[in-house]
Amino acid sequence: MGSPVPAPDLIDLGRFCLGLVLIGGLRVLAQMSRRPGAEFWAPLMAPRLHYGLAGVLSGYTFLPQLAPAFAALLAIVLVFCGAWVGVAAGCSFDLRREYQHRFLGLLLEGGQAGLAMAAVLLAAFLVNHFPAAGSIYLNGAALEVVCGICMVGISAAGAEQQANRPPLAALCGALLAALGISQLHGSPFPLLSSPLVPRGLIVDGQLGKLLFGSMLGCGIGVLADLATRDEHPLAVRCYLVAGVVLLGGGIAAALGLEPLWVGLLAGAWLINATLRRLDILETISQSYSFAQSGLLFGGGWFLGEALLAGGTNLGVFAWAALLVLVLRLAARLSSRLEVRYVPAERPHRGHRPVPAGALDLDDVGLALAASLLRILPSEAGIALMGAVAAGQLCLRLIGWWSRRWRPPAPAPLL
Repeated sequence: MGSPVPAPDLIDLGRFCLGLVLIGGLRVLAQMSRRPGAEFWAPLMAPRLHYGLAGVLSGYTFLPQLAPAFAALLAIVLVFCGAWVGVAAGCSFDLRREYQHRFLGLLLEGGQAGLAMAAVLLAAFLVNHFPAAGSIYLNGAALEVVCGICMVGISAAGAEQQANRPPLAALCGALLAALGISQLHGSPFPLLSSPLVPRGLIVDGQLGKLLFGSMLGCGIGVLADLATRDEHPLAVRCYLVAGVVLLGGGIAAALGLEPLWVGLLAGAWLINATLRRLDILETISQSYSFAQSGLLFGGGWFLGEALLAGGTNLGVFAWAALLVLVLRLAARLSSRLEVRYVPAERPHRGHRPVPAGALDLDDVGLALAASLLRILPSEAGIALMGAVAAGQLCLRLIGWWSRRWRPPAPAPLL
C-alpha cells in the first residue's frame, strides 16, 4: 500500500476554490459572449479558447497533493486527443472528393512550407549565439518538430482563404514532426521475439520507427473500417472509432512514436477504404469537439502547472512564439494575394464541400507541441507548448481586430 496523501493546507485549498470560481466565471462569460452586443468577449470566449483558459486556471490552482495523479491522467487524454486530431486530419485526404484547387496553389503552399523550415533553422542558428536563450534544447530532432509545427501553420493560413484545399503543408509537417519525435525518444523496441528468432527483430532509427508507425496507422485504419462496416447509430459509431483510436494512440505512445501521425494515416486509410464514407465524416464531425476540448484543457492545465512552478525557459518561449506569429502572418498575407491575383478554377461537377467542424488545423500544431511534453525536459516542452498556444491566441485577436476595423465597402454608383 502506498503512503497516504497529505491533507491540503488552507492556502492551497483556498486557491483551489478560487480557481473553481474563476472557471465558473469563464463559463458565464462564454454564454454571455453569444449574445448580441458582446463582441468584445467573443474572440476570448470562443469554445476553442474557453477550454484552454479554463485549463490554465485549473492547473495553476490545482491541489499540489493531487497534481501528479491528475497529470498522469491528462497525459493519457492528450495522447488520445492527439490521435483523434490525426484521424480528423487524415479524413481530409479523401481521394474520392474532387478538390477545387489549382496545381499552382499547391506548389505555392509547398514553397511556403520550405521557406518556413528554412526560417526556423536560420532562427535556431542565430539563437545559438545567445546562450541565455536556452538553445541546448533546440538542436537536432527538436528543431524538426518545430519546423513541422510551423509548416502546419502554413496550411492553416491557406485554409482561412481556401477551405477546400488539401492540407499539403500540414501533411509534410506531421511527417517531419514524426521523424523528430521518434529520434527524440531514442530507445529501440523489440517487434518480434520467438524461439525461431532468438535475438528478435529490433526497431531502431528514425526510418525504422517511421515505417513501423506508418504500418501501425494503416492497421488501425483497417481495424476501424472493419468495426464500422455494419450500420450503427451515431453514438455507437463514435464509441467504436474512439476505441480503435485509443488503441492505436496508446500503442504509439508506449513505443515512443507520434500518435498524431498514426492517427493521420489511420484516418486517410479509413476514409478511402470505407463503404460508409458519409457516416464516417458525420462521426468525425460530430465528435471532434470533444477531442478538441480535451486537447485544449489538457495543454492549458500543464501550462498553468508550469506557471505555478516557475519552470519555463523564457528564451525558448520567446523565439518560438515569434516564429509562429511571423510565419503565420506571412503565410496569411501570401494566401490573400494568391486568392486575389491567381484565378481559381470553376467547381467540378459533383463537387462536395468539406463538412463543417471536421478539423481545425491549429489543433494539429497544438497536438504536436503537446507530444513534446512527454519527451523534452519539462521547461523546454512547456515553453514550446506555451509559445504555440500564445501565438495562436495573438493571431485570433489580430484576426478579430482586422475584421472589426475593416473599412466598409464603398456604395455602388447610381
